[in-house]
Amino acid sequence: MFAWPISVRGDNFIVPAQTAPGSMFVVNVQVDSNGSNTTKVTFSPSEVQFAGAVMPTPEVQLTADAVVEIRPAKGSLGKFDLKFLPLSRISSTTLTLTDGTKNLISTIAFVSGETKKEYHMHFLVGALVLLIIGGFAWRFQKKSPVLMSTRSLFMNFEELQKARQEFSPNIKPQENHSLKDSSEIQDKSVGSSDQNADQRNTQLEPASSQSISGPPPVESPTDKQEIFVKLTDSMGRSHTGTGAEITIGRRKGSIILLTGAEISRNHALIKRENDGFTLVPLSSSNITEVNGHKITNSTTIKAGDTLSLGGTVFKMENLK
Repeated sequence: MFAWPISVRGDNFIVPAQTAPGSMFVVNVQVDSNGSNTTKVTFSPSEVQFAGAVMPTPEVQLTADAVVEIRPAKGSLGKFDLKFLPLSRISSTTLTLTDGTKNLISTIAFVSGETKKEYHMHFLVGALVLLIIGGFAWRFQKKSPVLMSTRSLFMNFEELQKARQEFSPNIKPQENHSLKDSSEIQDKSVGSSDQNADQRNTQLEPASSQSISGPPPVESPTDKQEIFVKLTDSMGRSHTGTGAEITIGRRKGSIILLTGAEISRNHALIKRENDGFTLVPLSSSNITEVNGHKITNSTTIKAGDTLSLGGTVFKMENLK
C-alpha cells in the first residue's frame, strides 16, 4: 500500500494510493496548531464511512455525515490519524482537505489482489476420454445377454419382457400373486386404522371443548416523570436534555445529540429506576465508562459522576 503526501500552508494530507476492497485504511493529517482556521476533511458517505480517530480526542469531531472537523488545541502536535471503511464495491473514492480557502483533493483506489483461475486442457481431454469409454461400454452391454441383470436396471417392464422372450423363450412370465396379497392386506389395515382413529377422536372431543379461562393480565403502571440531564465536556460545552428516558448518541432524534467521532449513533440511555438513575450502554463497539471504569451493563449514576463516551469525557453537572 503506497501513500502520497500533499501539503499546503504547512498542512500535510497523506492518503494511501490504493488498498484492498472492503479493508479499512488510515489517512494522516497534520495541521498548524497555531492557526485560527478549522480544518475539514470531506468524503462521500455513500462510498466510505468515517470510523473515528486512531487515538480518540475531542479535537476531532464528525459534524455532519460527510464532514470531519479538526480543531487542534494550542501547543499540541497537530497530527491526527483518521480511519475510514469502504461501504460498497467501488473502484475508488475521493477525500478533500479544506484549510481556509485552500483545498487538497486526494483519491484512493481499491484494487483486488485475486488472480483469475485458469483451467488446463488436460481436464477437458480426460473428461472426453471418459465419455467415449462410457459410450462403448453402453453399446457392448446392450448387445450382451450375459449382462442382462445390469441392463434390466435401465429398462421398463415391456422392454424387459421382450428381452426375456428373445434370450429365454421357454420361460413364461408368472403373475406376481404376492403383490396382490400384500395390497389386499394393506387395504384392510388402512380401513381398520381409520376406524380406530375415528373412535379416538370421539373420545377426545369433550376434553378438547373445554376452555381455560382466567383473569386478564394486569399491566404494571409506568413512571412517566421526566428526567433532566446536563453534561459538560472538557472544552466547557454544555449538553442538556429532558424526557422520560434520555437517549445519547449521534443519531438524529437523540435527546442529547453528540458529534464525537467515537460516539455511536445509539450510544447510551439514562432512565429512572427505583429512587435513582441508571446508565445503560447501548453500543458494543465504542466504550462507555463511569468514573474511569468500563461498563457493559446497567450502572447506577448520580450528579457529579464522570462519564466517558467513546473516549470523550463528560461531567454529570445535573441529574434530577
